[in-house]
Amino acid sequence: MGERVHSTKRSSAKADQDRMSLTTIDLFSGAGGLSLGLEAAGFRSVFAVEIMPDAVATYRSTFPNAVVHGGDICEVDFQRWTGVDVVAGGPPCQPFSIGGLRRGREDVRDFLPEFVRAVLQVRPRAFIMENVPNLISFGPYLRH
Repeated sequence: MGERVHSTKRSSAKADQDRMSLTTIDLFSGAGGLSLGLEAAGFRSVFAVEIMPDAVATYRSTFPNAVVHGGDICEVDFQRWTGVDVVAGGPPCQPFSIGGLRRGREDVRDFLPEFVRAVLQVRPRAFIMENVPNLISFGPYLRH
């Protein structure tokens, strides 16, 4: 019976080690809230993109081992990050929110195509995209 417990502990330690080797990219990262949650789940942030200087400074302080692009996401070549396990992020929701004008691709804040570009270039095992519920009402936009 003691050997069985030992084996379970070893398996658990191996699972924890494997989980910590899973890597993430955080797009539109803000100060890093999504990355904190992913880290708590055992993921390691390797790269983030954020344009707001104060948020970039906070992210860098919280995740000192991650590379942070403090600028326009359109400038990033994501092919460098091919093989990262998860691309996560929340593109600006204003183009789709019922609290806004709902202009979709006509809104200069529509960076959903940049999120898609990142996923296509990185080819992660999974992606997590957070946005507003009203995004689903943009069916023709999403199919395009």
